[in-house]
Amino acid sequence: MTGDELVIYYPDGGRFLSPVELSNYAEQENQRAEREKLLKEQEQLKYQTLLAQLKAKGINISTLE
Repeated sequence: MTGDELVIYYPDGGRFLSPVELSNYAEQENQRAEREKLLKEQEQLKYQTLLAQLKAKGINISTLE
């Protein structure tokens, strides 16, 4: 025990997370996933913009090697 807190460990020595720690971890993961989603959307928009620019110049990327 550390202070008034019971600490439980996995057989491999890793510590079980408390409900508060689990909640914080879940929130961090949600924020990370949201950032990744936004980045993916930005990259897709950038890709579509570049394709439109190429098309406007008469360049068809399906014929490029």
